[in-house]
Amino acid sequence: MTADKHSGNELSFHLPSLPPLWYLVAGMVFLGISYAPYHHWDEYFYLYSAGTFSLPELLDLEPGLALGLFPPAFFSSKIGFVAFLDLLCGITGDGLDALTAIQFVFALVVLAFTGASWLLLRELFGRDRAQYITFVLLFMPLSLYFSYKVFSELFSLVFIAVGCVAYLRTLRASSGAAVAGYGSAALVLLMAGVLCRFTSIAFFGGLVLGLFVLGDPRFPFRRNFLSAAVMTILVVALSGLFYIVVVGLEPAEFAGLFGAVQDKSPSLVMKVYAVFMSVQLFFVPLFFVLWKLGSATVRFAVVWALVCILPFILIAKYVEPRYFYMAALPLAILAHYGLLRLVSFLLPRRKAVAGWLVLLAVVVVGNRFSFFSLMIYEHDQHQYSRMHRELKNRFPEAVYLVPWVSDYSFLRFAFPEEKIKLAWSPEGYETLDFFRSQSYLRWAGGREMYIDSPERLASLGGEALYVGWRYNPPAVRLKKKMLWLQNKYVKDVEVSEGLKNHLAQSWLWESPLVELKPVLTVEPYEAFSVETVVVDSRK
Repeated sequence: MTADKHSGNELSFHLPSLPPLWYLVAGMVFLGISYAPYHHWDEYFYLYSAGTFSLPELLDLEPGLALGLFPPAFFSSKIGFVAFLDLLCGITGDGLDALTAIQFVFALVVLAFTGASWLLLRELFGRDRAQYITFVLLFMPLSLYFSYKVFSELFSLVFIAVGCVAYLRTLRASSGAAVAGYGSAALVLLMAGVLCRFTSIAFFGGLVLGLFVLGDPRFPFRRNFLSAAVMTILVVALSGLFYIVVVGLEPAEFAGLFGAVQDKSPSLVMKVYAVFMSVQLFFVPLFFVLWKLGSATVRFAVVWALVCILPFILIAKYVEPRYFYMAALPLAILAHYGLLRLVSFLLPRRKAVAGWLVLLAVVVVGNRFSFFSLMIYEHDQHQYSRMHRELKNRFPEAVYLVPWVSDYSFLRFAFPEEKIKLAWSPEGYETLDFFRSQSYLRWAGGREMYIDSPERLASLGGEALYVGWRYNPPAVRLKKKMLWLQNKYVKDVEVSEGLKNHLAQSWLWESPLVELKPVLTVEPYEAFSVETVVVDSRK
């Protein structure tokens, strides 16, 4: 691999091409170290919804659900992804084995994204450098986080990245037929990505703006500017037309989707956490590359990354590390160059490859064992499944009552044969009108699936178990690691960050008409037997 011809002489050594076997080895290592039982609440919302309802039914339910359950346009703004998931659920069915298979498919989606990124990097920098940057990308914190998770982010970027490859070839095309062919392919692929997750278009925007500072004569400024303007107008116009005409989505629903993020509680701590967790120990090579922006390639990647990160930092009051998914590739470029600078400082040229690999391995292993379990998630799928097995052995005919919708979604999808009922009532004993609305009750599976009163509870008959957990697991784990600071914020982080005790999100928790007795704890999950206090209706 030669040094960047736009970067001056700061990297004077060469890194050789990697043998093809390395791709297979890297892929297997990735599938191994990226596996974890930790999963996000949105995953189970998608799975239960797509596995239970057809796509037209979900779109019909969506406006009503936006009043109190999901953000506006939760499904329609990702209609391509939801359609794919609907197809996938139709093939696998539901159940724990189906869930495992679907999650493995989404681990392969991450590999597909890295493959698409390799194609894009090859167009930009040539085959050799593309190899090394792709290996860094594969083991970036965001790549490891998205693996095995049923998310739309990287699924959409597979299309966007390949669309960007077609766009770059449009800039280099020398004939009208080639321009038309590559341009059409870019348009279709970019639209496909936008229909899977509309914010992913920022990945394309960051690439275009980055090309202006790259100064590569293969991508002339004027041609890039005009082509990008035309492409952006067409993608936005045609995608918008599709959403309005085919999907039936109102423009106000998109505005509501942005508002749902902006209206959440502001937290500077959460933003700092999200940025750091996006890079973790890669901040060391990033520091080494950012303190001196001498390379055009580095400046290119910085512009690209900022376009993908800054909007969330400046506009959104609530962020998670996954919101920076579009920056994974430019951050990998920067991390690669940072590793090269570290190698050049520490080792002679003949040991460059070994040094690069050792440094990368140290960072990846450090991230995996220090920070992996601190990324945002809600459920430990292994522990929840273990609790279910133990409860099933002890209480084979019990009805399960859960106080939170992500628990309900997971249990309904993973254990469809069980009697799972939802007892969620965020306002405590006073149930909001929304929770008796037709959209909500249809989504939950019918009125009989919603237990909102002692009378409804008594009508179940037989044994009932109340199952749930308290505070967000990564927050609790981080708190335990930082208690040595003796800081009031850390000590009371549940209050400081407004964390919810999800066991308390049901009228059952505080009701004087119900007695809950602990029967099993499988950290962080707790199970209680439910006994109803008899009410004298004559009083």
